[in-house]
Parts: sequence; structure tokens; C-alpha cells
Amino acid sequence: MTERHDYTDVTDLGVDADKRDRLYEAQTECAVVWTNAAGWPVGVLHRFVWHEDRFWVTCAVQRKRVAALRARPQSSVIVSSEGGSAAT
Repeated sequence: MTERHDYTDVTDLGVDADKRDRLYEAQTECAVVWTNAAGWPVGVLHRFVWHEDRFWVTCAVQRKRVAALRARPQSSVIVSSEGGSAAT
């Protein structure tokens, strides 16, 4: 690997599908992030299962995040490799 001088271009730091799958299968916790009605980001940690290229999480339907995600499905899921060696 060559020495990096420009840290603004990170396009070469992607994760291939095999490494991604190993990470998701090894980890059990993710952050689900969405926006509230005022546009502010909100996130909650969830246990998850990675199955058929999808994250599966559960929560009660009366949680505000359910209505928020239905109204504004643009969201993100964050999984860290912290504490594990699955992605290396």
C-alpha cells in the first residue's frame, strides 16, 4: 500500500462483499439512524440479524421510530468492527 497524502479522497477504502458479510455475520449490534419531523438525525442501538443481504431488527410498533421511518425511509445502519477481527 502506498503512503496516503490526500485524506479527502477515500474512494479506494471500500469494503468488498465478502468482508462485509463476514463483519455482519460476526457482529450483533448496529445503530439505526433516521430523522425526526424537524429534520434532526436520531439513532438507536439495536441487536440485528444479517440474513439474505438485509438487516433484521425488531421493536414495538408504537415506537416513534416506526412512524418516522415509514414517513421518511431515508435512513442508515451503522455496524462497527470494534471488538472483533471479522473484517480484517
